[in-house]
Amino acid sequence: MVYGKPARECTAPQIQEEVWTQLKQHLNAGGATTLDDTNLLSWFLDPDIEFPNPGTAANAEPLLINTAGSLQYRPEAQVELENLFLASDYVRTYTDIACMEAANEAARRAVNCVLAASGSTASPAQLWPLEEPAFLKPLQEVDRIRFGLGLPHHLEST
Repeated sequence: MVYGKPARECTAPQIQEEVWTQLKQHLNAGGATTLDDTNLLSWFLDPDIEFPNPGTAANAEPLLINTAGSLQYRPEAQVELENLFLASDYVRTYTDIACMEAANEAARRAVNCVLAASGSTASPAQLWPLEEPAFLKPLQEVDRIRFGLGLPHHLEST
């Protein structure tokens, strides 16, 4: 709307101005001014975005990498705070790995929490255990034995 180019070609201030302009245009509909420049108190852009754009795939965003025994520390979709539900790949799920499938399952779990908390009679989102292919069982057994022996999970090629 403002610069006529994709975000990857903009500076941080240009991204801020572009997003703010789009928000105002969307929210100020029908002649009503719901949002104006006095409403903008501050703005934040993820510090992992690189300027200038490196032109190649780069992701400096820290990610959750599951480690052995970490499942016990991951939160459920419903936490102790009333009316707060979590839906992310770090939520405790059947999938037990940080991936889109886990995030999807966590979202379904959060939806079920919202339905329960609101007293809704809607059908809950379906949940099902992760089924791993049977052909992986021998490799999992080798990995389990190596872990038990304190060996790395990969085999060194000779």
